[in-house]
Amino acid sequence: MKVGGNSNAHNHFQQYGNASQYKDAKAKYTSKAAQSYREKLAQKAEEDAQKLLFSFYFIFFLKKNEKLEIKN
Repeated sequence: MKVGGNSNAHNHFQQYGNASQYKDAKAKYTSKAAQSYREKLAQKAEEDAQKLLFSFYFIFFLKKNEKLEIKN
């Protein structure tokens, strides 16, 4: 995964304390640490999507302008 993944999640949970402190998955994934990670992940995914969209538009308009210059 580009912005998520097990390693990033594990590191985030470690920042909030020992990741092995949760006895079951429900307790872990409904915790404040999990909510914080979801928010952080959503923000990073949005930033990555904006960068990708900007790159697409930049390349599209660059290629379009190159074609216009050739025709002149």
